[in-house]
Amino acid sequence: MKIVSTVTMRRKTLLTLISALALSFPAKAQLFWQISGKDMPDPSYLLGSFHLERDTFCDSIVGFNEALQNVKQTYFEYSIFDETSHQSNQIMMMPEGRTFESLFSEEELSDVLDLVAKITGIRYSKVQFSPQGLSQFLSQELMRKTFPELFQSDEEPMDFGLQRRAKSMGKLVFGLETLDYQLSLIYGQKHSLEEQAKNLLEWARSPESDPEVFKSKMTALHQAYQLQDFQAIEKEMAAVSSTPAGRELVLDRNQTWMPVLCNAIRSNPTLIVVGAGHLTGEKGLVSLLRKQGFTLLPISKTP
Repeated sequence: MKIVSTVTMRRKTLLTLISALALSFPAKAQLFWQISGKDMPDPSYLLGSFHLERDTFCDSIVGFNEALQNVKQTYFEYSIFDETSHQSNQIMMMPEGRTFESLFSEEELSDVLDLVAKITGIRYSKVQFSPQGLSQFLSQELMRKTFPELFQSDEEPMDFGLQRRAKSMGKLVFGLETLDYQLSLIYGQKHSLEEQAKNLLEWARSPESDPEVFKSKMTALHQAYQLQDFQAIEKEMAAVSSTPAGRELVLDRNQTWMPVLCNAIRSNPTLIVVGAGHLTGEKGLVSLLRKQGFTLLPISKTP
């Protein structure tokens, strides 16, 4: 039996797998920031998002709607209005002339197929995905089981909905990178099939592959996002960012985005919306912007 995916391509980082409820936040809220500085015409804003959440969630964030009303432009990880061609689902598949089975020994392949069966409930005999493509497919399945209400919703994810809202208000909408570039990172195009296979096998043999372990961790992060608990998210991201994949998906992109963001907020009042994991740590956007001389203050119920 073959695995064939029609899953919507959504960016995978650990901190973008979490859902959150629409509620009011405590005074220590730290995922929505005001940016100010002597070279800026007016304040700009930085929001840490979860890509699976709905944009209506932002209506419960103190000061968000007022900030969106006051800015002239918005920046997201990528723009859904970018009309450049996007890569097809073929990016998830093994290249022509290569086979998934050739990358593993018999014992290793059995462990990988055990992982597939554990997550999907089906014992497949043939895999058409690349190792990284299979990892993403299985991650998506884990998310579906952990947050079924979000996948059953007809509403668009937060980042998409906010882009449409901003455009309907006459705001400029920009992307910090293209979707094609983001997909190339997610599906490991910089890495050989052998390296992808090694990473998949390590995951298959680790406790992190247990659906219950995944659910427990994501539920805890869900609660941290509900409370806008910057410290709890920062603690999780410290572990993620210490890995090669974390550095590539989070820290390296932060550095690439910084010149664009600095120019943007110096020229016009700007709302920046990126995954919450990009805000944390010494190499997170909050710290990097402060090092450039900007003042960042968390927006909350109290001054």
